[in-house]
Amino acid sequence: ALAPGRAAMDALLWVEGRGYYRSYTGGEALMSDSLYAQVLADTLGLGALTSDAQVTRHLAAVLQRNDSPYGLLCQTGRYPLPAGAGADNSIWMMANPNWASLSLRRGGDPHKALSVVNKTFGWVRDTLADQWNVVAVYGGLGYGAEGLPAANSHYGYHLVAWHLLFALTGQVYSARSRSLTFAPALRGRFELPVLVPAVAATLSRGSDGECTLAVAAAGSASLVLHTLS
Repeated sequence: ALAPGRAAMDALLWVEGRGYYRSYTGGEALMSDSLYAQVLADTLGLGALTSDAQVTRHLAAVLQRNDSPYGLLCQTGRYPLPAGAGADNSIWMMANPNWASLSLRRGGDPHKALSVVNKTFGWVRDTLADQWNVVAVYGGLGYGAEGLPAANSHYGYHLVAWHLLFALTGQVYSARSRSLTFAPALRGRFELPVLVPAVAATLSRGSDGECTLAVAAAGSASLVLHTLS
């Protein structure tokens, strides 16, 4: 089923000349978060739904077409912008962190990736100063509510940022095969949490360039691995 699905996605949605996956057949709209399924597949170790080269081109198109001073607009290309308030012309709070996770998993520059997610999070944290009430979408461009809360208070879209932890360490864990692998995206020294069920651990790299996995605590299901790399 995966191979026919990949082929259909490319045949129906990939716009080769522009280098992105369209939002739907019959149009040229570009949705900033249309590859969220690939974020989930990366975190769960399910592999690529399409080629890394296509994902990278898609991310570049999203940043070029959909960026704003407050974060990525939900969708462009369906209506001319600015077109007043609406779902397309709004800041989609899943888009920036998912953009960063996808980029990191494909060897993108970590500083650029984190700057993309920090554009939206920094706006909420430093300018609006309201981390307690992160909403689902913020106002888009050209209708007098730019960057202001627009819909669904105390929402959880932004919490997809937790995938960034997996992307930064490159962690892939399989409980079935008892394997745990890492491909850190960061250069230089770092210390990051490792998220495995019932285990508290960290992955760090010291000044000698060596990576160390340190298990701080383990519950009843201790971390027993057949493969660690």
